[in-house]
Formats: sequence, structure tokens, C-alpha cells
Amino acid sequence: MISLMHDSHDKMFKEPFGAVPVGSKVYFSLAVRGDVDYVALRIWDGQERLIQMQPERVENGKSFYSVHADMPPEPCLLWYYFLARSKQRTVYYGNNQELLGGYGHMYDKEPPSYQITVYKAENIPSWLYGGMIYQIFPDRFYNPHPAPLSAKPDSLWHDDWYREPLYARDRETGEILAYDFFGGNLDGITAKLDYLKDFGVTLIYLNPLFL
Repeated sequence: MISLMHDSHDKMFKEPFGAVPVGSKVYFSLAVRGDVDYVALRIWDGQERLIQMQPERVENGKSFYSVHADMPPEPCLLWYYFLARSKQRTVYYGNNQELLGGYGHMYDKEPPSYQITVYKAENIPSWLYGGMIYQIFPDRFYNPHPAPLSAKPDSLWHDDWYREPLYARDRETGEILAYDFFGGNLDGITAKLDYLKDFGVTLIYLNPLFL
């Protein structure tokens, strides 16, 4: 019986973590339990690459196969998964069903892939280095107004900031019955700029905006 394991969020299995610059090398590792004849990393970056992995070490009955793979020379989204082959079968290891990265799953056929963003380092603005990005959902961040503002027709305005959002569809048509809002807006973000600055935030990312 073959058992495989990889965690894209753990540097023991993939390093560096996150996005990588073009032309760099990325370390990949796969933990294998059981007898296998062939272990490979499958990469897709516009064309398929199948790179054989070599045994690196043995820990707690598991063999760790690894490889350093070259990243493409141009920016792209790179996709990868693993396969292991014995005399009896071929098994695959890919992303989890939620496509969130981290621990994945074994599959008997081609699995959903992990994703890596490959970027050009010179495209990163100098002011971003060492900064802190704070993502804000404006409608749920801060409401500076005591009364609701105008909203789109068929909307539901929550007067309790801590009430759970409502999401309901018509069973027959599938249409959304009401769009709910809590009243946070750009004025609320502006009112909290000093708070964000004291918190160490240097860049605000807003998503989504309702106009």
C-alpha cells in the first residue's frame, strides 16, 4: 500500500513559501510510505514538465523524495502535483477539494493542482517592501452614520452590526431574495485611518466595493 503526503504551506515540503520570482529554483518534497519505483513532480506552466524526484532521507518509516525545480523565465501561474508509481499501480497527490493549498489528498487519477504565482521581481514597487497590507471588506468594517444610506432595491439593511449575514435564494428560480448590507463605507474607512496607521498598516486593499 502506498501513502503520500505534501503540505504546500510547510517549508519542509516547499520552499520558498508563496509567490516566487522568475528564473528562481523551488524546493519540492513528497513523503512516501510504501514501495515505489518512480516518483515525479508534474509541472504545468504553459507546457508540461515531468521531473523525476530522488530519495533524500527516511524519517519515521517515510521516505522523502525531493527535487529543486527551475521556475519559468516569464511571469505565469504554475500548477503542480505529484505521482508515484509501483509495479501494481500509479497514485497521485494534489491539492485538496477546497483548492486552499496546504495538505492535499491522494487520488487514483489526475488530481487538482497546487498553484504558484511566478512574478518579475523588478515589478514590485520599492514602497511595498517591509509594509503591511490590510484587506478591508468596506460594508463590514465601520459604519459612521446612525441612519442607513440609500441602497439598491430589494436590499436588507441590518440594524444590528453583529447579526449574521443573510443569504437566501428562491427555491424555484434560484434568484437571490435580498441583498443585505451593514452600512460600512468609505467614510468609515477614512474615519479609521489613524487607527490603521497606529496598527502599522501601510497599504489598504478594499474588496469588494458596492456602488
